[in-house]
Amino acid sequence: MHNNAFILSRYAEFLNKHCLDHTLLECVSTSPTDIHLRFENGFYLSIRFYKQHTFFILPEVSHFPKKNVLVQFKSIVGKTIDNIKGYAYDRGIALTFGDQSLHIQCFGRRSGILLVQNNTVTDHFKTLQPPATFTYEDKKISFKSSPTDFKQDNPLVTDEMISDLTQSAFFSADNQSQLWQSFIDKLSSKPIAICKSSDDACTLTVYPTESTLTQYTDIGDAMHDFGKLYMGHDRLSSLKSNLISQINKELKKLNARRTKIAKHIDKIANGDTLKQQADVIMANLHAIPPKAKSVELFDFYQNKTVTIPLKENLTAQKNAERFYQKSKNVHVEIKHNKKLLSGVNNQIENLSADKKSIEETDDFRKLQAYNKGQSKKEAVKKSNHQLPYRSYAFKGFEIWVGKSAKHNDALLKLAHKNDLWFHARGVAGSHVLLKNVEQKTVSTDVLEYAASLAARYSKNQHESLAAVIYTSPKYVRKFKGALPGQVRVDREEVVLVAPFDIKS
Repeated sequence: MHNNAFILSRYAEFLNKHCLDHTLLECVSTSPTDIHLRFENGFYLSIRFYKQHTFFILPEVSHFPKKNVLVQFKSIVGKTIDNIKGYAYDRGIALTFGDQSLHIQCFGRRSGILLVQNNTVTDHFKTLQPPATFTYEDKKISFKSSPTDFKQDNPLVTDEMISDLTQSAFFSADNQSQLWQSFIDKLSSKPIAICKSSDDACTLTVYPTESTLTQYTDIGDAMHDFGKLYMGHDRLSSLKSNLISQINKELKKLNARRTKIAKHIDKIANGDTLKQQADVIMANLHAIPPKAKSVELFDFYQNKTVTIPLKENLTAQKNAERFYQKSKNVHVEIKHNKKLLSGVNNQIENLSADKKSIEETDDFRKLQAYNKGQSKKEAVKKSNHQLPYRSYAFKGFEIWVGKSAKHNDALLKLAHKNDLWFHARGVAGSHVLLKNVEQKTVSTDVLEYAASLAARYSKNQHESLAAVIYTSPKYVRKFKGALPGQVRVDREEVVLVAPFDIKS
């Protein structure tokens, strides 16, 4: 009801007491939605257009903005107000400065301020499409005998007012005009209350409810406090909603990842199955044709025929060896995935705690601090994501690990002649650069550390030991028709290392 015609009419009377016959010294804006007026008697009015609402705030004059301001309505600055009037049965207030008038229009999304001279709009603030000319005419009340018809013809009338009028037998009376004037006079003298609505937002009304927070006799104080409370609650609610939405999205991703990891652990948990498949292959070497992609064999452990996948470029015996090796490495993969699962569970637990804390807090500054912290994390994450490599540091050396096949190509272009290039031998994986622009002596442990990263970010990451080649970047080159990340190495050395163990 704060932008209701009756409330605005009362506010126009309040402005008359404080601004009439006083000179406007300054009129500035600090944003496209705020405008500030300072008068020579020290009265300071701030008009704020916020989400289809118009609020009238009365800050201390010492807080009048001095920096980063844009002067507005220059032609009335230095002039004296000689009349202030609320629109008759409409949502607006007109301030007259001689032959010019400033119209504050509280029309929801069409709200704004027009400066009019001789019916011509000479300036405007916030109004998206101001008219070329403007003439204000007082609106009138359309009297009806039906409450529904009366409200339909007079949209400014609220449900509470209809109820009030009904109880006074207004709609069955012959002298509605007199009763209406009496009703308006009574309405204009009612105290104003700030109440809480069902969604905890604030409302301004002359009809107090059980959730009334404060009552006022001064319309200026009521509008000021209401504006502060409403905007403060809305900003808090919006920020809280935004943060919770972000957390819910992250929790959804983490829960999906947790499910995926748990399923993978269940899938690989039985290492005996791989060993049994190897035993079945070894028992049926004679029955397996060369270059087979799979084979159906009788599994004497399960007493049934099973299909076993094979590597077509390996012999039956080599396929069996492959299954034996995999069975040995299963415990390593399970350990790694359990670490991942533990890390994901910790993230879910922490985010859930953050969500609960956000839901329970009403401290806007705490939420702002949390939001800024998250924004910084996102900025760092985004910045890292833009680089074609992950960066590691060890004993004064920086080591870069390519993020993808395309990033591997980009990484090769960043190589210096003194760097060392690493790659897991014979399998797909990331290119790794041990940066050494200053041509320092590379110790064995530094070399093995870089090699272990190459093994970790390759198909051999679950092996107990993996072969890694390394060489100078000058011996690594792209060739015609090469796929992203594919290179030819002309000279290399080999080192055996355990894949890097990433701590959770």
